[in-house]
Amino acid sequence: MKYIWASGSHVGRVRSGNEDSVFPRRSGSTDGSLLVAVADGMGGHVAGEVASRVAIDAATEASEAEAADRVTAANEAVSDKAAADPQLHGMGTTMSLADLSAGGHVRIGHVGDSRIYLLRDGALSQVTTDHTFVAALLESGQITADEVDTHPKRHYVT
Repeated sequence: MKYIWASGSHVGRVRSGNEDSVFPRRSGSTDGSLLVAVADGMGGHVAGEVASRVAIDAATEASEAEAADRVTAANEAVSDKAAADPQLHGMGTTMSLADLSAGGHVRIGHVGDSRIYLLRDGALSQVTTDHTFVAALLESGQITADEVDTHPKRHYVT
C-alpha cells in the first residue's frame, strides 16, 4: 500500500508558542509500513514542548513495539525526565500514533485528547476516545453532547 502523508501545526490564537511535536517516517522494515505520531504538550503546564519531544522520541525509538507499548514508553520517558529535573516537574503531553502496515492494517496507540480519525468513502469518523474529564461525564450520562463544548472543565485531560 502507498501512503501519502503531511503534517502541519498552528500555534492558535491563545498561546505564544507551539508545544506540538510530529513524527512521520518510514519504519525500519522494508515492507513499506509507516509510523506517524503527534504529541501536543499540555498548555499552561511547564515545558509542554519538552514533554511532547521526549514522548515522540521515546515512542519512535521503541523498535518493533506494539502501538500501545510505544505510548507506554513515551509516558515513562516523560515521567523520568520530569523526575530528574525539578524545573520540568508537572510537564505533560497528549499522544496519538498510528503504525500503518504495507497491507493496509493500522494499529493505534493513544492518550489524552489528540484524536485519530478515519476517512473512508468520503466520511470522517473519530477512532479514538478523548481521555478528558468531560468525556467521562458524557459517557456516564452526567452531561449531554451539547454541553461538552461549553463545560468549564472541557480541557482537563485525565
